[in-house]
Amino acid sequence: MSPSRRGILQTGAVIAVAGAAAPLLAACGNDQTEGAATEPTTTPAAKDGASEGIVAVADIPADGSVVKIVDDRKIVVTKSAAGQVNAFSAVCTHSGCTVKGVEAGSILCVCHGSQFNPVTGAVVQGPAQSPLAAIPVQVRNGIVDFA
Repeated sequence: MSPSRRGILQTGAVIAVAGAAAPLLAACGNDQTEGAATEPTTTPAAKDGASEGIVAVADIPADGSVVKIVDDRKIVVTKSAAGQVNAFSAVCTHSGCTVKGVEAGSILCVCHGSQFNPVTGAVVQGPAQSPLAAIPVQVRNGIVDFA
């Protein structure tokens, strides 16, 4: 049985619409915001087992954040205007998307709009129900590292 003319036209229309929408969807969430990391950067573990740290404190904007991947762990590190540094899992507790970082005073997940407190990781706005998992860190010689 060969496909009908209607079926071929419908399939072609779906492919054309999907092809035209792909660049538009790819652009979603790519706008850069001051103080927020849009792409996680990777920090490899040191070869001798010693930690190279997560990020330099100077590389974190005040009232901003840096999203890093350290040893395959996604981490968002925040710094308040007063210099307080905190770290959390960068994986949104709603559906597993990687958070964008601090925007307008909250850690933002661009997938569904969840917002988290940059000091505590608590949910500020859902749909997420659970806070971001805290990651204990300390600052040594200007470098944020695991505690």
